[in-house]
Amino acid sequence: MVFVYNRYDVRGLGIAILVSGLLSIVFGVVGLFFGEHHIHSFAAPIWSGIIVVVTGAFCIGTGNKPTSRCLVTTLLFFAVLSMILSGLCWVLALIGLMRREHCTHSSGLCDGVTVAMFSITLLLGIFQMILCFLISVICCLGICYGDAREVHTKAFQ
Repeated sequence: MVFVYNRYDVRGLGIAILVSGLLSIVFGVVGLFFGEHHIHSFAAPIWSGIIVVVTGAFCIGTGNKPTSRCLVTTLLFFAVLSMILSGLCWVLALIGLMRREHCTHSSGLCDGVTVAMFSITLLLGIFQMILCFLISVICCLGICYGDAREVHTKAFQ
């Protein structure tokens, strides 16, 4: 007995990824205005967070209507795109953490804010990448096997 596509799992993952995308946007804006490092000018958490929020919205929509293969396919596309962008986001955050210059001016306050923004971006990016991977696996199951049902398999004798 194999359990395939559960709409409540998809909806729960959608809510989790939607909240993490909103957090990514908020911390990206804070990092853009208060972080003094040149890597913040890419605004990676903001554009990554926007795509992650769209993925969360499609995830919640697919959880409400799990029989729509078009919605599941669209969710798969956005989940893979979000996984790639979240990966780029946390790679940029890791590069920012590894660099020795955390500030362009001499005040010591900037250094802590920049390190905190890079750390939060790194953790959110990894979390979003894992969630998007799970969502894409669930979408593949939904496309291949259909909506929530139990598949009984017989052992060949």
